[in-house]
Amino acid sequence: MIQHATIVDVRSGKLVNDQTITITGNKISSIGNSEDMDIPDYAQVRDAKGQYVIPGLWDMHVHLEENYKNAFPLFLTNGVTGVREMGAALTNVDQWNTRIQAGMTAPRLVYAGLTLNGGPADEAPHMLASKGTSQ
Repeated sequence: MIQHATIVDVRSGKLVNDQTITITGNKISSIGNSEDMDIPDYAQVRDAKGQYVIPGLWDMHVHLEENYKNAFPLFLTNGVTGVREMGAALTNVDQWNTRIQAGMTAPRLVYAGLTLNGGPADEAPHMLASKGTSQ
C-alpha cells in the first residue's frame, strides 16, 4: 500500500491529497482517502507523504539500439512506463522482447515498423527504399 500520497488526477487536472493506494499483485485495486482506508496487518506500507503519484508516462519516439540495457531502468526511474521504438532492427526488438519475457524489468515496448524512403535507404536498420513508378 502507498499511504498519504498526493495523486495527480489527469482527467480533472487537480491534485487529490492524502490518498492511499492498495496494490494487489502488480495492479492498483483501490484508491481512497487515507483516513477511510483499513490497513491489513500483513500489508507492506510505504508512507508517501509529500510525494506525488502520476499515471505512467510514454516516450513516443525513442531509438534504443544497444542502449536498451541502460535506457530501460532510466525510463522506469523517471516514470516512463511505455516507449515506442522508432527504428531499430526487428531482430533487436525480438531480443528485447525475449529478455523482457524472461524477467528483465522494462517499460512496455511498441515498435513503429519500417520507414519507407523515396530515395536510397540510408544505413539505419529501419529504412527501406521505395521504388516508385514513373507516369
